[in-house]
Amino acid sequence: MTLDHSYKNCLAVGMLSSFLVILIFGSFQCFAQSDRIISSQELQQDFWVYRKSLEEAHPGLYWYKTKTQMDSIFDSAREQLDQPMSERNFFSLLSWTTARIGCLHTYMKGSKAFEKANINPEARPFPFDIIIDQDRMFIHHNLSNDLSIPDGVAITSINGQETSLLIRFLTERIPNDGFGDHWSRYVLERSFRYFYHVLLGASESFEITLKNAGGKEWAATAPGRLEKERSKIIRERYPNSVLEDPVISLKFDEQTNSAILRVTRFDNWKIGKKKYKFRKVLKEKMKEVLASEVANLVLDVGDHGGGNELWGLELLSYFLDEPYTAYQAVEFKTFNYDISKKYSSTSWLEMNLVKLILNFEKSDSTINWKNYKGVKPYPPRKQQFKGNLYLLIGGSTASATSDFAAWVKELDLATIVGTETGGSYLGNTSNWEFMIELPQTKLRLHLPLARYLINGETKELGRGVIPDYIVPTTTQDKLNDIDTQLKYTLQLIRNNTSAGVLTK
Repeated sequence: MTLDHSYKNCLAVGMLSSFLVILIFGSFQCFAQSDRIISSQELQQDFWVYRKSLEEAHPGLYWYKTKTQMDSIFDSAREQLDQPMSERNFFSLLSWTTARIGCLHTYMKGSKAFEKANINPEARPFPFDIIIDQDRMFIHHNLSNDLSIPDGVAITSINGQETSLLIRFLTERIPNDGFGDHWSRYVLERSFRYFYHVLLGASESFEITLKNAGGKEWAATAPGRLEKERSKIIRERYPNSVLEDPVISLKFDEQTNSAILRVTRFDNWKIGKKKYKFRKVLKEKMKEVLASEVANLVLDVGDHGGGNELWGLELLSYFLDEPYTAYQAVEFKTFNYDISKKYSSTSWLEMNLVKLILNFEKSDSTINWKNYKGVKPYPPRKQQFKGNLYLLIGGSTASATSDFAAWVKELDLATIVGTETGGSYLGNTSNWEFMIELPQTKLRLHLPLARYLINGETKELGRGVIPDYIVPTTTQDKLNDIDTQLKYTLQLIRNNTSAGVLTK
């Protein structure tokens, strides 16, 4: 599916980004820990496999950018391979290039040897958990040996580099759906120590500049933390942050006559040794909601990404008046995989089982999956929730949970509160993936093969689901473990109730 979206402007932005990345990329090379140097010839051989695999197999390669734009991005990256490069810097360059596609399921991984050397029990990554607020960084959890550093203080530089530049450098290497950066910011906030470590290199200690709310600035030095030390310290200093939460939880707010159903992802889960089945627990919790006869249901989705989109349809069925077809199509680009299959770990048997089990219809440009449940009308439940529905979304709402938010928006089922989803309104490219191992460096490309197209009106290309009420989570609320969107929504319900308003 192609859409007109001011491609000339997009191309200009893309070329500017290509120029900026060279400047920023070069400025951070001093951080890179000494690692294997790859010859120009080997780099170019791997880049050829990388590019040809994407061009051959990725059904969404030209979803958000034209072929001309992507060719320009690929060519710009290849031009930087005219001299030897460290494995870390090649990984960084390919991560940046891959992120330009606009597919959060398409990403780079280091070679197994690279990861073994960098992600190991002896590694000492950054000793703070952080909060990112636009281009600013704050300490969320101080796990260092300097207890005088308070939570909530801003970090303005790390090892001599401004944190605003660090945020930009790292988020540009974490893929998103479309043109936004909501998902990459969410991922970076949760895993800053990992991305800093693998993209910029290890550091024995971190020289940081701090600034409090009153404007006072000071410097501190903090050695990195072993992962086993980190786990122990976070349990001791922040015990509430390591509690194992269920994927589905339900509570009631009597003051607003509301049920609050939190669904962090569409997946099974385990707490301790006990296993929980998503579909079974969902049925139990919705039975409680319906039996309670509450006037309002606040549904909070997508705290950890996606999951099984068909389980999202099961949740949706509690709010449908008539059958609904969730996807207009699920598309594969080809089944004549040549380069991508040659360097993938997927076996011949697996590939042929997929072709045997799935029912496909071939057109001039795509192959459509015809017997998939999501492209057929999905029936409503016999017992449905008929009250006011409120949906909470944010940058962590991605893949299947973002698709769910798009269905709710498309059908006008709920008042939506939060921030733009990390996933695209139009759908996503995911599943049936290849893991391509590049022959010289052994870097790995995660390459999904199916494009899921949401059934509905065409929305703005490259954007996620936009809430009815845009309510960002404040830094102070994060520090105090307060749910900003839920607090806002409950107040909205109170206001609507007092005014005698039905929201939907």
